[in-house]
Amino acid sequence: MVYNAEYDAMMAYWNWADDQGGGVGAEVRLRISYDGVHWGVPVTYDEMTRVWSKPTSDAERQVADGEDDFITAIASPDRYDMLSPTIVYDDFRDVFILWANNTGDVGYQNGQANFVEMRYSDDGSPGMSQSASTASWGLTRMGSSWPPGIRMSSMFQI
Repeated sequence: MVYNAEYDAMMAYWNWADDQGGGVGAEVRLRISYDGVHWGVPVTYDEMTRVWSKPTSDAERQVADGEDDFITAIASPDRYDMLSPTIVYDDFRDVFILWANNTGDVGYQNGQANFVEMRYSDDGSPGMSQSASTASWGLTRMGSSWPPGIRMSSMFQI
């Protein structure tokens, strides 16, 4: 979960993988809340452009909160390349950072070449399609630590 101070909203990200019958694909999904009770897709989110506009009134601080109301933040053809995503906002650098364990398409199996990837975004926005992931979400391979156990600390800001 990440607090977005500019929009005064909480952003909850999670991983979804198509595990059914040899399915393919994975997504980092996102739901947003202005009150901590109702979670879903903001009424100011445009599905065509994938842009979340800042609400300008209480009427715009609403979300569609049905079972299927979420935003696909990042999509991938591999089932397990974004396991256990951890997302933080670094206000010192004004950047959103995502770490995830990449296990390709095999999942949590010991003795394989898993590695941690880091992605970053200036806005953490919902417009993180797979085609834009290396442009709007820069991608870095970080090594083989598991679990990543990452946390931000102001002591280490440069």
